[in-house]
Amino acid sequence: MLAGSTEDLAKNIAKELNDNLNQVVTFWLKYSVDEENGGYFNCLTDSGVVYDPSKHIWLQGRQVWFLCRLYLSSKKTRKDLIDPIKKGVAFLKKCCFESKNGNMRFYFSVTKDGKGLTVQRKIFSECFAVMGFLAYSTAFDDQAYFSLAKELFQTVGKFIENPSLLGEKMGPPFKPLNIPMITLNIIHEFWELQPATRDNFKETAIQCIKDICGHIDEETDCVRENMLELNSFDDETAAGRLCCPGHVIECGWFLLAFAESYPDISPTQNLKGIATKMIEQAFEKGWDYGHRGGIIYFTDAIGFPRTELEWSMKLWWPMTEALIAYAYLWKNSKSEEHLKKLGLIWDVCKKHFLHKEHGAWFGYFTKEFQQTHAIIGGPYKGCFHVPRALLWAKELLER
Repeated sequence: MLAGSTEDLAKNIAKELNDNLNQVVTFWLKYSVDEENGGYFNCLTDSGVVYDPSKHIWLQGRQVWFLCRLYLSSKKTRKDLIDPIKKGVAFLKKCCFESKNGNMRFYFSVTKDGKGLTVQRKIFSECFAVMGFLAYSTAFDDQAYFSLAKELFQTVGKFIENPSLLGEKMGPPFKPLNIPMITLNIIHEFWELQPATRDNFKETAIQCIKDICGHIDEETDCVRENMLELNSFDDETAAGRLCCPGHVIECGWFLLAFAESYPDISPTQNLKGIATKMIEQAFEKGWDYGHRGGIIYFTDAIGFPRTELEWSMKLWWPMTEALIAYAYLWKNSKSEEHLKKLGLIWDVCKKHFLHKEHGAWFGYFTKEFQQTHAIIGGPYKGCFHVPRALLWAKELLER
């Protein structure tokens, strides 16, 4: 931990975050952009070699979104981002297809030239395409992509209302946390990037907040991934007891950001307090104080063993969500304790996740911090969580 006053510590952390942001962006711009076919290679070794040319649509949409946000953050001075962004958004648009029921869908994975490989019965390829198109429409004042983002988000709403449109799927009658989370996040993106949409989606936003709060289990002081109904849970099954501290921390800062920007749109007067409690409780339940720090992937609401083989692993993205969350908490409270936690999180990131030479992040470790995958990118890890956290946390510390 760096010495000095809290303000000095905040400035030092912000500088280190910015330095690492530049390293991370440099790596992805150098190795991921497909100059021939467009889009981005996301399966990269730690030396930038493409070990699988398949492209994953979650990461195509996410990288378009992030590069556009970075471009906007630079006040459009980062001209080096324009060509990679345009190559990415054109490729992303090509990966759309019409389903048998006539709805717009996106593949989960495609070949390097955009031919479909796999489709998920989930909404997330579509959601990240919405975010990419929306950010692009704002960064380049492109009405056609704005219209596409709105149309696709309306289609996502249909899928949420009627999941059978995604294909028949049997399973427990749970309501997952990830659906209201990502929906609220996209609404926030619309309102921030396109203020003219501010009168749209209000009822949906309020319902999302209600649904998120419905996952809070006051008896066990945790937020469950799956609920039966609002604040009603299943203790008998592993799926019903599932908790993901990193996901809850991310959810918490989503709520903090929304409450700060739109204090009049909430079913509760204490949304910031609820979000703060979610973050702090999830951090304490997930942080491994006994094995060099880091956040355990899954925990059980009532203490039973987890069935997932990766339950005790330490992945990159919970750490990035914790960086953003504690930067928000520090900004709101100016509490030394929150800044110390942020410093603790960042110290562990630097020690274990950052590549010692070029600064891009590894993603997968055992509980004892033994590296399991010597890769920088994969089917779920691309140019998104890490640079978003570095940019967002840096900007929060500088406010």
